[in-house]
Amino acid sequence: VGAIDPTAPSKIHPKHIQGLQFIKPFEPLQKLISQLNQQHDLVIVLSELVPPQNLVLANTVPGIDIIIEHYQKNRVSQEKVKDTLLFRLEDYKGKQLGVLDLSINNRRVVEYKFQKINVSEKELSAQNTTVRSELQTYLEIKERDVLNRMSDTIARTTTHLEGEKATIRFQETNLGNLIADGMLELMEFAQPDAAVVNAGSIRTSIPAGNITVRDVYKVLPFDNTLDVIKITGAELQAALENSVSKYGEQSGAGRFLQVSRIFYRFDPSRPVGSRILESKIANEPIDPARTYRLVINDYLRSGADDYLMLSKDPVVSNGNMVRDLMVDLLAEKQTVSPSVEGRIVKAQ
Repeated sequence: VGAIDPTAPSKIHPKHIQGLQFIKPFEPLQKLISQLNQQHDLVIVLSELVPPQNLVLANTVPGIDIIIEHYQKNRVSQEKVKDTLLFRLEDYKGKQLGVLDLSINNRRVVEYKFQKINVSEKELSAQNTTVRSELQTYLEIKERDVLNRMSDTIARTTTHLEGEKATIRFQETNLGNLIADGMLELMEFAQPDAAVVNAGSIRTSIPAGNITVRDVYKVLPFDNTLDVIKITGAELQAALENSVSKYGEQSGAGRFLQVSRIFYRFDPSRPVGSRILESKIANEPIDPARTYRLVINDYLRSGADDYLMLSKDPVVSNGNMVRDLMVDLLAEKQTVSPSVEGRIVKAQ
């Protein structure tokens, strides 16, 4: 039985869940599990409920033998609540495999063994032959599928998309605009005011012509996800100051921000902290006292690169990788022709 948290729609683009209804799961689970117990020896719940809902589920809904819980940080990997066994993995994204061996007698679990295996050649070689063989077969199939998918053409660009370090960490580029605009569009259901992306997360260019999945993965190789945060105008201005605080360093600073629906003009000859000469959002001066909704990636939200002003609890999160979201978005658009529009201006 699968259980998903009723708050899930706040983290998913509406187009992906059209026609679906998300309800509180406890009452329907109770009815369903009561029926299943009359027909089957064992009831296992695969749960995407947020903590501490799985503990509540185990305490309040009888008849569940096992709950396998979505990845949760800083939680014990297994515990027993009343007659229900709870198992958790400590990682996700295919990095860890859970192996659960059960001994069942008279429709009850009398013995069990739970293993967590890191999916690496070294760890696999130490595991039993059956697990290693089955996982190896699965990985070979997935590797073939992934390699085939990487070569798929998803869209076309009529112009060279500039993402080289020597350019994108010093000035506005059309690829920076394409990605920042894409982030804004992908989170439009959360009614954001603007989006920013650190240039360091963009690693290469795409030549004019066909765009493949592999091209997007090369441009966006990091495991970044998207968040929408609430931020004051004063904090946004501080973020823009931080964006140009390392400007002029030989290698270029990855903290330099590419933007969507934002304009800023700066003078790198001025002291750090007072380099922004002008800043706007949606063509209006940024109001220091106003609260804005800003789309960022989870790297910036972590406070990395001195972006402590962006380290806030998200209003909305999207757990999918930015690169995968961009692949889907480009596939919808088919053809792109982004340009440099004067969003970022260096004072002469």
